[in-house]
Amino acid sequence: MKSIHCLFSFIFLFILSLSAFAQPQSGNSLLRGSISYSNEGGSGPLASTQNLTTANIGIYFGKYINEKVNAGLGIGYILDESLNTSIDRIGNLIYSTRDQQFGLIEPFVNVHSPISNKLYFNSGISAALFRNLENSYTMFDQMVFAYQPGLYYFATDRLTLIANFGRIYYSTFNITSSSKSNTVGIDLSTETFSIGVQLLFGKKASEKTE
Repeated sequence: MKSIHCLFSFIFLFILSLSAFAQPQSGNSLLRGSISYSNEGGSGPLASTQNLTTANIGIYFGKYINEKVNAGLGIGYILDESLNTSIDRIGNLIYSTRDQQFGLIEPFVNVHSPISNKLYFNSGISAALFRNLENSYTMFDQMVFAYQPGLYYFATDRLTLIANFGRIYYSTFNITSSSKSNTVGIDLSTETFSIGVQLLFGKKASEKTE
């Protein structure tokens, strides 16, 4: 995880040194990819431990409505892997693992607010639909409406670097076919931190007609 952050920081600072002004144009199409990885652990009763690893890969397609607003649709794949350890009454160490795979469909809208010529604060709004790929009671197991802040750095007319962090959300989860759980909260876990790259297609800023 640290190596990924170091690599991204190096690329970010290198491109930051470029002087070309970049800005998306109305009508530009976008293709964005993002990744996130988290590993969280904790202690339970009777010297037991729990460790949860989550990896998330997403691809997003969309269009700029104007220079500061884009909208589109994303698809993603999520892998959750949990490892639990415990000690039985005679001192034997017991391991148990569980893997879950999820598919994701996510309509989104992003609104950029300029910080500098190239760096923008982003307000992302999305409605994510999750489905357990191995065992599902309904068409979608979970729906999450979320606001997620982030930073967009428009390095060139075609390339954008993205970092997202934290979220405010409302979630409805189908526990069984007839039972649901609803949650509202603020999530600052490492799972909500992601980095990504966005490519723009269409008219460049230098080609804009006056």
